[in-house]
Amino acid sequence: YARGAAKLQLLDVEGAKADFAAVLDAQKDHIGAQVGLAAALPTAKSAERESDLLAILARKDIGSADPRAVVQAWTLAADAARSAGRLDVARDRYQKALALAKTDAAALVGAAATELADGKPDVAADFAAKALAQAPDSAPAQLVAGEIDVKQGKLDDALAIEQKLAARTPPLPPLQQAGVQLLLGNALDAKG
Repeated sequence: YARGAAKLQLLDVEGAKADFAAVLDAQKDHIGAQVGLAAALPTAKSAERESDLLAILARKDIGSADPRAVVQAWTLAADAARSAGRLDVARDRYQKALALAKTDAAALVGAAATELADGKPDVAADFAAKALAQAPDSAPAQLVAGEIDVKQGKLDDALAIEQKLAARTPPLPPLQQAGVQLLLGNALDAKG
């Protein structure tokens, strides 16, 4: 299970899926492996991912599952709702994740992004600050903080975050590099 989670972080999706499937062969009710398989689904299948996660979260034995896996499931389900523009649903799911682990960086970042998308940069800034307090080197936390800085007119702060992330060694994964470019574009656009 741990190896599958590590492979997923390293973007070895096929290896992660194989490891999670092996865990489920040995223990069919392993919630963490089920969440891992849902997380390994491609972004294009976000509706399927969300459906799988909600099915996992509706299980009768979810209360006895590893809380980290449950928090991850709520966060991923919230991410799917946020991506689809269902901000109230996303907000509710992030709150459920944060009720289980109030310092979970991924849930805090998602909550910040939701509030930012809903036009509430001050509320978003509170969530982003909490995420950065938990994971100061987290690229997603820094990216959302940079976007908040753009919305609040703190363009030099946003550009400083962009430069720091762009210079990171080893480089960020491609999707996060795209986020860095978006941050740069938004900051430069705001500067005129």
